[in-house]
Amino acid sequence: MKKHILIILVSALIAFVSCEENFSPKIAFEEEYAVHCIIGVSAVWPQFTPIVYISSLYDVPGLNPELNEKDPALSGAKVSLSYKHITNYELIEDTSILYHPEYPDSIIYIRYNKYNNPYIFYTDTASIPVRSENIRLDVELPDGKLLFAETKFPSGIFFEYSYEFPSGFTALWERWKTGNYWTIFWEPHDDQLYFSSLNLSYTIEKDSVLLYRSKEVPLEYISRNGESIPVYPTYKKFGELNYHFDSVDKFFKSLSEEAGEGGNIIIRDMTLNVVQYDRELARYYSSTNGYLDEHSVRLDQQIYSNINGGIGIFGTYKINTIPIGVDPRYTLSLGYKTSPGN
Repeated sequence: MKKHILIILVSALIAFVSCEENFSPKIAFEEEYAVHCIIGVSAVWPQFTPIVYISSLYDVPGLNPELNEKDPALSGAKVSLSYKHITNYELIEDTSILYHPEYPDSIIYIRYNKYNNPYIFYTDTASIPVRSENIRLDVELPDGKLLFAETKFPSGIFFEYSYEFPSGFTALWERWKTGNYWTIFWEPHDDQLYFSSLNLSYTIEKDSVLLYRSKEVPLEYISRNGESIPVYPTYKKFGELNYHFDSVDKFFKSLSEEAGEGGNIIIRDMTLNVVQYDRELARYYSSTNGYLDEHSVRLDQQIYSNINGGIGIFGTYKINTIPIGVDPRYTLSLGYKTSPGN
């Protein structure tokens, strides 16, 4: 009897949805503007050049956004950045996107967008100093509408280690002194996200040719279906990285396979990179990639926006880079070199 009732209810629901003439996955279109500005800085670089994109929302017949033919990019806006007690930095409208290696937020030059128009963005002709206080973005649209947002650059990170290697990292160590893991940790800040990697720089010397390489060091290896799988850091809220000595040692030894017969490995050094997302950018990332948890996804989470009067994101991030040496004795014990020709 219960089975028949369930079938009747499901059939009724299907009939209701099928007969509902107004059913549509699209919501009613409302005119709105989107502002996008993400500023990246290095921990050792005191200035930045902002890039602000402004566009209007658009509607298309049907459900395919590719049918839109009108460029949504907005020209003619007045855009400025300011600190609390600092004169506004007025941004200019530009269409020349260039890449600068010293500015993490610069991008590769692209001449035209999909509408065959130059990209429109707002920037500053001079670099703006990084300050440890709130920075505000103000946008006045051509029709007089005002949009604004605030954020703050992440403060720097002070790194600590479970063991300070006097001559550089080595896996040739009595584990009763250090345990099985080498831990890198720092004091986390509330509402920030951290993206970390430990990269080894080395050179392959073969037939008088030097090939420069860089690889990320895994935290550890796990066994899956009889195969050894490297595990790398994911984004996290807390400040701790645990590198298993045996896994790092295995990683170093595996480099010889790449060199092949007659090739030599020259170990240079390791570099720790930790990228801090500020609160606004962390919330935006979490709303599009889960909810501050790398093991779950929130399907009901709306995309975060901090643009007052519109939608979009105004956020910052900081790249923290620390060189970590490798003990020459450890390098030599692996059969590798510390410099070319040695």
